Amino acid sequence: MRDYTSVPVPMRDAVTYTLDGIVYTCRELSALEISEVMGMQGKKADSPESVAFMAKFFRMLLGDDQYDTFVTNCRLYSTPDDTVIEILQGIMQDMTDRPTPPLPDSSDGQRRTDGGSGGVLHSRVMDRLVAQGRPDLAAAVRLAQRGKD
Repeated sequence: MRDYTSVPVPMRDAVTYTLDGIVYTCRELSALEISEVMGMQGKKADSPESVAFMAKFFRMLLGDDQYDTFVTNCRLYSTPDDTVIEILQGIMQDMTDRPTPPLPDSSDGQRRTDGGSGGVLHSRVMDRLVAQGRPDLAAAVRLAQRGKD
């Protein structure tokens, strides 16, 4: 007979960030939550599903109480969409220990003229995460990338 427990294995290090002086701590996603993230693969970034999922993803990462505080803060201070996307990208970077490609307007080098979004680096990050057995984080990085395309 197999025996299971619902006691979670602790995360390596909690991912935290601040917005307007408030500290937020992300929690590790469950397998069920990861499956929801992976279910968003192939959706267009500007689709209603993708836009709605960004809010759901923040709720998954923060939990209900912190999410409510985050949304209230964003509304109170009119946090720009670019800032929210940067926060999401920062979370993904911290969770994967690897930077996501920069936003197009934050480049410190020559701009691409082919309309690309750093697909080679993005592909390498995805391949590395899948090889490490973390398709969940690969899907989350993909979602963050879509949010800025």
